[in-house]
Amino acid sequence: MATTDQNAKATKDRASVRIAIDANGNPAESMAQATGARFIHLTSALKAKPGWNKETDAPPAGTFADVQFGEPGSQRTMFAIFGAYTKLGNIANTLNNGDKGDKTANPIPAIEDFLAKTESGEWPSKGGDGLGGVRYDKALLAQAIAEVKGERDSKPYLDKIENLKVDGQKGFAVAADAKGAISYGAFALRNVKVKAAYERLAGVETAPIDAL
Repeated sequence: MATTDQNAKATKDRASVRIAIDANGNPAESMAQATGARFIHLTSALKAKPGWNKETDAPPAGTFADVQFGEPGSQRTMFAIFGAYTKLGNIANTLNNGDKGDKTANPIPAIEDFLAKTESGEWPSKGGDGLGGVRYDKALLAQAIAEVKGERDSKPYLDKIENLKVDGQKGFAVAADAKGAISYGAFALRNVKVKAAYERLAGVETAPIDAL
């Protein structure tokens, strides 16, 4: 099994398990046979299942994130897997050990949020880096959603933005620690009309067409 961590014991220096996986999501025997990467937040896995053993047990739901690249044995895939280990680890490290970090927080929802954006061709910039979600004015976003839906009352949407996690692909409500869960607000901003309405309400300037 190709892995970068050998001990399923959370310590100050080791809070994750990073495993190369095959196309079926099983641990790969070697990096050359792998098609993707799995990042497991060790602290959350042990909290969800005390005594969890990475060598024999599947990680508990909500404590890991997978990303697939295909092309086993190719240079690009092997480098992509290594890069995924690094980037997902950086997200977790920022949430757990940053200036306002919480060592007990589960970073997997933020990691899944980040991965969902990259799947749609977006690489979040600083300020929207998957670290707790996209930054936006919640009240204005709620207003934009209501406007696009032809409604006047934006409060129901504000409540959803503040409290709801949804499936990153389909948009139905899920538990906050569910695999693939992202914030309702981040999901809403994927809608082109909502995003345009929000940017207008927020006064976000776009380049004039003559300048393009």
